[in-house]
Amino acid sequence: AVPQIHYVLSPENSDFSYGFGVYVPYGLSIDYGDSSPFPTLAEEGSLTYLTLNPVLAYQVNDSLSLGIGMTINLSEVELSSQIGLLPGDEFSYEGDAVAYGFNLGLLWDISSRVSFGANYRSETSFDYEGSSLSSSSPFVSDYVATDFSATFPQYVDFGIAYRPNDIWTFEANIDWTDWEVLDSPVFEGTGFGDVPFNFNYDSSL
Repeated sequence: AVPQIHYVLSPENSDFSYGFGVYVPYGLSIDYGDSSPFPTLAEEGSLTYLTLNPVLAYQVNDSLSLGIGMTINLSEVELSSQIGLLPGDEFSYEGDAVAYGFNLGLLWDISSRVSFGANYRSETSFDYEGSSLSSSSPFVSDYVATDFSATFPQYVDFGIAYRPNDIWTFEANIDWTDWEVLDSPVFEGTGFGDVPFNFNYDSSL
């Protein structure tokens, strides 16, 4: 588990609040081993995605607050799979990248007991720079510079909270994530042609 840290500063007699968050919005870790039923797609891999998020919020009036922030996103990816041309051949890749995005937020206190909130986070596009190794029995090639680009989804969520008393709060959310944008990113410059990595996810609601 990766710890997530959030800090908020709301100075007295000010309509502004300041926040900073460190969290992991996405991640991936797979290890299918040599007995994978789809070895040319993936045998082992990991994706690390860390976000730094400074935020500024403004209280428009007693019931409405708006927020905007910048996301600084750091990512590393490792992947290995079989090439499928010869027995024992393998493709492996390691790379890292930095990408930037933004987020927007709204909080509306409809009454003393009911609040409505909305949150939007932009998609982020990573251009990974790294190297790949392509091995084909009985020889092994050298590492070559390889590029890999992947776009991670935007998402939006809405929520409403009801506080029947000072102890209890009930909340319901609806969120949408645009997973289709991830699609099928391609490793370019492998030395034996482009290598696609097929996610083919559907967007989720």
